[in-house]
Amino acid sequence: NEVRSVFVLTDGRANRGVRDGNEIINLTKGCLCEWAPPSGGEASPPISISAFGYGSDHDAKLLGNISQITEAGSYYFVETDSDVASAFGDCIGGILSVVAQNAALTVSIPPEAAVLGVEIVEVYNDRASVNPDGSYTVSLGDFYAEESRDVL
Repeated sequence: NEVRSVFVLTDGRANRGVRDGNEIINLTKGCLCEWAPPSGGEASPPISISAFGYGSDHDAKLLGNISQITEAGSYYFVETDSDVASAFGDCIGGILSVVAQNAALTVSIPPEAAVLGVEIVEVYNDRASVNPDGSYTVSLGDFYAEESRDVL
């Protein structure tokens, strides 16, 4: 699968159209989050958002929140023109080093253990979901070269 990403280059100050930060976040979620096509086919992979905040007075909180709407997003502070190349280089380098896309971890109890009453009590992760069979699936998103994640 291809890696999909959007770059947002801004001072983070909404001065036209939607101006409220929460409304901007919700609008962005509606446009970029995973969706299933009308034909019932497979959902599209999520689109990561890389936000580049220009100048010392940009809205860092808003841009940080925008970059975290989907997995693998990133936020960069660009203070001066000379910082642009470094920020873009870091971001593009990360995108090009994706080694696994849409990774998921499923945690389940072997049938032999389930017969003995062993069960999963809780999975502590914001992206964990319970499956009908009592197992849990944790969406891990994209993995980059030499990256690791912890799931508790």
